[in-house]
Amino acid sequence: MSTIMVGSSLVALPHIERISFFAGLGTQAVINKPGFFQPSQAGSLLFIAFPLLFHALKIKAPIRSSTFLAPVSLMVLASILHPTYLIACSIAVGAALVADLFSGLGLIRIKQYLLIFASALVASVATNPSLFSSFGGGVVSDSDGQSQALYRFAFERIPHHTLWSHWPLTTELRLIGLTVIGIWAISRLPNGKWLATWFGSVFTVSMTCVFIVYVTKLSWLALLFPWRISVIFIPLICVATAVVISVWLRDVLIKIVGPTKIVLPMAIFVSLVIAIFGTSQTLQSKSPIVTDPATQLVDSAMPIGLGLIPLENENLRLNAGYPIYVDRKSPPYKGKDLVNWWTRIDQVQAFEINPELFCTADWARNISWIVRNENQQQASCTNNWPRVTGKDGWQLIQRPIRQAD
Repeated sequence: MSTIMVGSSLVALPHIERISFFAGLGTQAVINKPGFFQPSQAGSLLFIAFPLLFHALKIKAPIRSSTFLAPVSLMVLASILHPTYLIACSIAVGAALVADLFSGLGLIRIKQYLLIFASALVASVATNPSLFSSFGGGVVSDSDGQSQALYRFAFERIPHHTLWSHWPLTTELRLIGLTVIGIWAISRLPNGKWLATWFGSVFTVSMTCVFIVYVTKLSWLALLFPWRISVIFIPLICVATAVVISVWLRDVLIKIVGPTKIVLPMAIFVSLVIAIFGTSQTLQSKSPIVTDPATQLVDSAMPIGLGLIPLENENLRLNAGYPIYVDRKSPPYKGKDLVNWWTRIDQVQAFEINPELFCTADWARNISWIVRNENQQQASCTNNWPRVTGKDGWQLIQRPIRQAD
């Protein structure tokens, strides 16, 4: 158990990008690359919270408050920072109850489980009321278009997260294989029944929700990402499997050389090496300010006013830091704002197909500069706009001051 805690805590350090088993189902990941901030980084807290919870639960009795406080605090904080982790925490607590029942403990710890769930729920709703209210559009009447906006967001904007048919098959099968092997390996341990049941329950819920969303296209369920917990349990199950292998190696070494205490220090050392390697690899990732020519162009041109950029330039606003009309990467989460976001997306999509619409559209009057590629057709009313040319054919054209509305 101490090795699981050490290993999983180290996982939180690198946010490893290039080692695939530190990813989850549906291309979910906990990453921290330069220039690519992701709210899902809050999941790192659960890398530490869940092993601490396992440690608290190893005693077959009600959880003591002294061992209970740390994991609950981390789970609540993760739910506040990224509310969909409330679902991950809820699944984790429910799986613990299932593991208790299968281990013969009954409902002895149900009060503590309910307290964990209630704490995370209250904190999440209190700090993110607009986000939770927006999910109502997925299950109530669509008088203001919120339900359709949520549906489009779930299955048009992010199908690579919500529909298994859009997931990379080889990667997903590898992760599923790691999970199944890990559950089997843990179940072989003398005291591994509870933990194997926990992992099995979490995995079953995740895969069941994946199937339900694919069949029913329930946008509210898809946007709760019940399978997001896989980004936590798959790394943990890999670490737990490594523990099983370490125990096996220890037994082999004992048979060969007699009693030895080298296995645990070696496991900690290997965990540390992996963490350092992952950190170094992640830090080598370069920001789009350095690598993306469109972002470099905007950063150097320092345009004034509201800009229009290609929808597919998802990281330009985040990295260049200038106001833009809309992009795909940064949708709002409040229902009505999401409706307006889709309206803007549709407007810009129409413009990209027929640039001449820019000359007559009311929304275009507020645009002061445009990022475009020289190979793209240009709206005739912008032919006299001053331009700055960047690398790979990218251009920024700025509305003349006298034409600004």
